[in-house]
Amino acid sequence: MKYLIVVAISAFGGFVGAWLLFNTMTTTPVMVESNSLARDASPAPVRPGSGSRRTSSNPGHPAPLTFEDIGASSTVFRQQLTAWQLAAQTDEIVTLEDLIDRCLDELDPLYRTVIASVLMERYIELDPVAAMAYVDKEYRLDRDAMQAHVLTSWVRYDPQAALDYFRQISDQRLKTNIGAMLLQDPVLASTGLVSEVELILGSRAGQIRERIELQQADPTILFESALSMTGGQRQTRMMYAVNRWVEIDPEAALERIRNLDRGTEQQTMLQVAVSRYAQRDPEAALDWAQLYQPENVQLQTRIVGIMAQHDIDRALIVAEDIARRSGDDNVLSTVVNTWGQNDPAAALAYIETLPSSQRQNLYLNLVHAYVRKYPRQGLNWALGLGPEYDAVKLSALGAITSDNVDIVEQALPGTTNTQTRGRFITAISNFKAAQDPDEALTWLQSLPEGDLKRDATHQLAFAMLRRQPDRVEEIIAELEITGEAAERIRLAARNRQ
Repeated sequence: MKYLIVVAISAFGGFVGAWLLFNTMTTTPVMVESNSLARDASPAPVRPGSGSRRTSSNPGHPAPLTFEDIGASSTVFRQQLTAWQLAAQTDEIVTLEDLIDRCLDELDPLYRTVIASVLMERYIELDPVAAMAYVDKEYRLDRDAMQAHVLTSWVRYDPQAALDYFRQISDQRLKTNIGAMLLQDPVLASTGLVSEVELILGSRAGQIRERIELQQADPTILFESALSMTGGQRQTRMMYAVNRWVEIDPEAALERIRNLDRGTEQQTMLQVAVSRYAQRDPEAALDWAQLYQPENVQLQTRIVGIMAQHDIDRALIVAEDIARRSGDDNVLSTVVNTWGQNDPAAALAYIETLPSSQRQNLYLNLVHAYVRKYPRQGLNWALGLGPEYDAVKLSALGAITSDNVDIVEQALPGTTNTQTRGRFITAISNFKAAQDPDEALTWLQSLPEGDLKRDATHQLAFAMLRRQPDRVEEIIAELEITGEAAERIRLAARNRQ
């Protein structure tokens, strides 16, 4: 259970909450003496491919459990119970690794998280050092979450050894998350080792303790206590309280904020409350925003962006209304950006129905999502736009790869804007020089004589220089660069030394 919860949430508070929930429920693997629950007398659904349940030839001694018995259990509860029983009867690490491996091969997330976590708990009990080594090498595991799982269980068996390993963790984010759990561990508290955790964490220990305190406090009490404070501490605690209060009782939180005396502070807390509420109910949050902060188009735009993730048609209607009332098209850009991540062709078709004066910004918001989802199709569209949309073309260059650089080559001869052409040449030169210098020279020779070829020659020289700085004179000679341009390349090479 601990691992499932830890995987599902990545925020600091959730990480701590997951550990607290698991470790208050159980501190050692569950040992069940009877198999009667795992094998009830009535028929139960069988997982595809798992086969039928086995029976022992000796009724007084049930046959040992196998991996297939987990799937043969009738409910998720019984599957987990069977997994605990299977783990309890397994004494060989190699067998545990094989069982965990089979869990990770399953498509069912119950196996890849909860069941694997149960088996890992037994592994930790047998050999925590080996368990940590297994986590490090098994790429299919969520390494950070499972390392936390191992360490916070390991500390119950051998606190000092676990802390010695904790001290060596170099990933500071992971160290902070695990440290938050260790600071609350009852075994460490009873042995006086919490102070050692604090020494390892350094100044972060105080910050973590404060966050734990904020997380565990009643948001209504936390809000009222914050009102007696000043400065940044006051605002931080109020914002934290409001975010949690809205999750519990949004109407009460809103009413309390409306009764605040300070105008600016009240407006800030309203924004915090509405933004949080939008994650839960964007329609209701939008009503709040339009009622209490009707001029705050930025806040309404943020809510519409959240709405667009779930209902693009509704978000588009709301966005058009806000844009019409406010004269601000940014809200449409927000919807187009989200829309483009899922269906860029439909988003583009919508933009084409709008006046040309609105298209530039909307194209810019669409192009990133379009070329990420469909690189060749997106680049073809962007680079095929007229010269008035050169900014869109430049934005599309971020999607260039070795598989689609040919599209940029094809668009280069028709590009007249000096800045756009320069960026195209730089992009092509970088890819050509990285892939095959000989091919790069062939491309260069294919260009017609004139400014385009000259600029491409210089850019290719710089691209080759970045990869072979010690060949500066050979590159200059190979590309037949002379005069001031050659001196610039030599200067660039000296600056790299």
